[in-house]
Amino acid sequence: MLKKSLLLSLYICSILFLTSWTSVGKSENTNTQVKVIPTEMDFFRDAYNFKIKNGYPVPDHYYDILKIDNPNTPAWVKTPAEAPPKRVSPIPEWILKGILMRETKSYYDKNGNIVYIDKTVGSSGERGPFQITPIAFLQIKKKGEIHSKVTRDMVYAQDMSERYLLWLYNGPANKNWDTAIRMYNGGPSKWRLNATLEYLRDVKRIGNKN
Repeated sequence: MLKKSLLLSLYICSILFLTSWTSVGKSENTNTQVKVIPTEMDFFRDAYNFKIKNGYPVPDHYYDILKIDNPNTPAWVKTPAEAPPKRVSPIPEWILKGILMRETKSYYDKNGNIVYIDKTVGSSGERGPFQITPIAFLQIKKKGEIHSKVTRDMVYAQDMSERYLLWLYNGPANKNWDTAIRMYNGGPSKWRLNATLEYLRDVKRIGNKN
């Protein structure tokens, strides 16, 4: 009998708890939402989301809210976020620097971003800071990618040129960077011309400058 009474009491308590929980956030007489005051955990969650999204330490105003001496403040709130890993190119740096300057007088700033200078479209349709041709682009494009985007998106422009250089290096250039650079200039069928040799020398000279 005592066991049944205990189970009945627990059942009634659970019903009362669920009823009270479902009513939180609503007024007693209407269905309109009542303003909910953010809890400490709401701030923890927002701070965490900010840190993950932006990749750097939580702003000071979160510290003001959470208080550093608060024993409930998670350790990650107090520690700086790690800097995002720097993108590593599969192409030797001197090649990209040399082609970039040789083709369009463009260069990398101190943060590694491309500063695009000469935006002339070449006679064969070459576009972007690395002056990739439509024919070269067709060799390495993926579904949905467009050639004209190399003039607007510098990360995309570099990615396209890297792909083409790798395609040349691993294919017709027979894993020789000098040949790949000459083919980048003259194409796989005309890379033996003297002009491509001069191009290679320019890329090496410019790319290896400090």
